[in-house]
Amino acid sequence: MNKAISDLIYGGVLKTDSIIDAFANISRDEFVSSKLRMSGMTHSDICIPTGHGFITPSVSTIARIFESILPQRNDNVLVVGEIDGWVTTLLSYIVGPNGSVLTVTRVRRIEKFLKEKSKDFSFLISNNNYSVHTVNYTKMKSCCAILEDKKFDKIIVLEKFLVENCDISKSLNKGGVYVVFVDDNVIDFSKVKKK
Repeated sequence: MNKAISDLIYGGVLKTDSIIDAFANISRDEFVSSKLRMSGMTHSDICIPTGHGFITPSVSTIARIFESILPQRNDNVLVVGEIDGWVTTLLSYIVGPNGSVLTVTRVRRIEKFLKEKSKDFSFLISNNNYSVHTVNYTKMKSCCAILEDKKFDKIIVLEKFLVENCDISKSLNKGGVYVVFVDDNVIDFSKVKKK
């Protein structure tokens, strides 16, 4: 377990056993370039540039998001705006083989990347519980259309403009919650809503 994760546990940010277990077993190192790994940036609690203008949120931000919605075994989770595959992999680990994670992203390489990562994380194969849908960010309705027919227990919005024209609360199961990430210093917890 790296120092950033240990600090989050000691500081009381990471509290839930299943979330701690996921963070301890799935290193952010696996989802960044070798250059970033060598720099040691992944062991710090900072945002990391992933290329093409994308930045992955800090470890503490993802931890706070997870602790606010408490993903559970067997949950069906939607992630809107995944940047590097790390969040999808963490959630796949937590929800297990009877849960599911649907990722809606603008980053076309994530699906291929996660298939490659399944060699390193065997649960991605055995759970077979994630799918990735890439949307063209100029067609906002395409993201909304995905939400119309599906229901989720948890929704994490990392790129809020992808759902600005959608009422994502309609995509929640009864008792479901969602959270909207604004930037690394602000998570809109007023949008942690239960249906």
